[in-house]
Amino acid sequence: MLIKPAGSLCNRRCSYCFYTHPEQRHRMDDEVLEAVVRRVCESPGPLQFIWQGGEPLLMGLPFFERAMALQARHSGGRPVENVLQTNGVLLDDDWGPFLREHDFLLGVSLDGPRAVHERYRPGSFDGALEGLEVLKRHGVPYNLLAVVGQHNVEKPQTVYRFLRDLGQGWLQFIPLVGVPEAATAAQLGDFWVAVFDAWQREDLGQVHVRLFEDAAAAWAGSDQRQCVFSERCATPVVEHDGSVYACDHAVDPEHRVGSLLSMTVDEVHTGLQAFSADKAAPACEGCPWHFACQGGCPLHRREGISVLCEGYKRFYRHADPALRYLVWLASHGRRPEELRDAPALHRWGRQLPCRCGSGRKLKSCCGVHPAES
Repeated sequence: MLIKPAGSLCNRRCSYCFYTHPEQRHRMDDEVLEAVVRRVCESPGPLQFIWQGGEPLLMGLPFFERAMALQARHSGGRPVENVLQTNGVLLDDDWGPFLREHDFLLGVSLDGPRAVHERYRPGSFDGALEGLEVLKRHGVPYNLLAVVGQHNVEKPQTVYRFLRDLGQGWLQFIPLVGVPEAATAAQLGDFWVAVFDAWQREDLGQVHVRLFEDAAAAWAGSDQRQCVFSERCATPVVEHDGSVYACDHAVDPEHRVGSLLSMTVDEVHTGLQAFSADKAAPACEGCPWHFACQGGCPLHRREGISVLCEGYKRFYRHADPALRYLVWLASHGRRPEELRDAPALHRWGRQLPCRCGSGRKLKSCCGVHPAES
């Protein structure tokens, strides 16, 4: 369950943030906190709390100490997973031992090297790096999340290698949509392709990139993907007052499902089914890549088509041979690192049927292979 205990309250003013409401200074009180924890712990599935914002660390350490005590009281001894997304600036040696003791996984926002990061997130680069040092010092695992926009889309491999060298092997690139700072779909496609090539050559099997993991899952026939690429929307968000919304990008009356003060988690998921119907994308019927993107996020569509469609297609066409080879390797008990052998992949991939439906092999149709670009 995605939980925003401080609502949109944040200690930074990133120019591209879709969730900035400086006039709102909400905080989750103890009554709502206990209700949320109890409801989540009553659900039959895995117990996962994803703390997000705004900046959730603004709630202070005592709030999270109370949350951990409530989880211990209501979980019945079942394992509980806690994930927290932060800009990293508030992390210090008080937070470090607590996060390690309770096995938190952190996601830290970092858009690339200093000049890139500071363009839309001014004054936060040094604080983010100091926060990473706190996590390393106390053995707290973390992922790095980069927002991709006009500030970094033309520097794909520079950004990728910078984050790779700072991270612990888990990266996520989140495209900006619907704001002046957003990159075009074509730019994003080129960004993803360039990062994919660097990852394939240098880090496959060692570094995990969320987009590539989701694509590999699609090629393997699995729906275990983030909500953007799944058949159904399935990430409800709980606001500071216990209200539940269908998506953290749609905190509005139209997408309000109810409240955890009066609903069970099962009832929340039942209520989400009405919004999941929006995931259908009739305009995408017949597209050879629909199985991978599922039409993208409904909130990103204009006239029924995702504004990122061109970028997705560019990436999927480029990565298709490699992803098919990766699935083949897995099915034959072979190591994914073999995918780094670009000449072997090139020879193997050119014989595949093109996904465009022409019936011709990739080598004589519209497929683009990493070794050729």
